[in-house]
Amino acid sequence: MKLRLRFIIIVLLAFKSLIINAQESVGNFDHLYGYDAFLYNGRIYSFLPETGTIGSQYLLNEFDINGKVNLRGVSYFNLTINYDLYNQQLILKYTNAIGSVSQIEISEAWLESFDLYSQHFEYLPLPDSTKRIFQVLGDGPLKVAYYHRKDISLNTRTSSTEHYYSDPILEKFVLNGNQMNKYKNN
Repeated sequence: MKLRLRFIIIVLLAFKSLIINAQESVGNFDHLYGYDAFLYNGRIYSFLPETGTIGSQYLLNEFDINGKVNLRGVSYFNLTINYDLYNQQLILKYTNAIGSVSQIEISEAWLESFDLYSQHFEYLPLPDSTKRIFQVLGDGPLKVAYYHRKDISLNTRTSSTEHYYSDPILEKFVLNGNQMNKYKNN
């Protein structure tokens, strides 16, 4: 009797496992065309801080799942992004075609702006013809721009080998048309 009951349970479990559906693939992968080449055109993000480094290189500790990115005039919504202040890179986290989580650096060649946790950032040229990512407040010819960055420092305690990220360092600018003027107080 016990052998028969075990056989029936095994057969039911085997039958049940055949009809169980796998998890649905949710994300931004189009099975016909694949990923959008403008958005998913960057290097794989492979920065690993030294073991034991305290803190985070990101502007915020968690990725924003409602981020927005503008590339070459095209807006992409509901992206999972974060801003790496140490490396000055916008990082996109996504689920790839095989279902694992990947991170890429969004290409600066096409990046115009992005919104992260209701803060607006733009990729702006400097007077020396380089570009940086700035948090921009206001619209029109007169704007305020903040440049965020972080540094890694060695903990100065006796015989400590730990590194840590600094608090965000902020440089403030006023944009008047194409002119950028730095300021320190109100």
